[in-house]
Amino acid sequence: MNQALREQLAKRLGMVGSDHDGEALNATRAADKLIKKNKLNWVDVLSSNGGDSQLVSVLRRELEAARRENQQLRAQLANHSPFEQRFSENHALQAQWALALYQEGAISLNSFEHGFLENIAGRRRPLTERQQPVFAQIILKVRRLSGQTPP
Repeated sequence: MNQALREQLAKRLGMVGSDHDGEALNATRAADKLIKKNKLNWVDVLSSNGGDSQLVSVLRRELEAARRENQQLRAQLANHSPFEQRFSENHALQAQWALALYQEGAISLNSFEHGFLENIAGRRRPLTERQQPVFAQIILKVRRLSGQTPP
């Protein structure tokens, strides 16, 4: 493994210890993608450092911790109800909430999202099967941009 690749890998693995779970998981995935892109595997990487066993041990522990955390998060997701069901119950109220944030300038929406939410805000019927994933995606975006939880 050349020095440039080693530095790129070290940069990605440096984020594995982040307090933010998503950031740590993304760092692990980015490191794995880099290894595969260079037609290597983790055994190649971990054995190519000239016997630096302390570093190898640390990297192995971090990788295993990330794998365990990934498995736990996947199990938690499997135990939750589908996202669309949780957000379809109060769709009109949530659409109004999102539109209020947009009007305050707290978030940005494209014209489709804005029009879709305006339609849903006045709707009293349940969302259709086609509308549910679109609505859920827009509410996720608003939640991410605003840092707030919908009502």
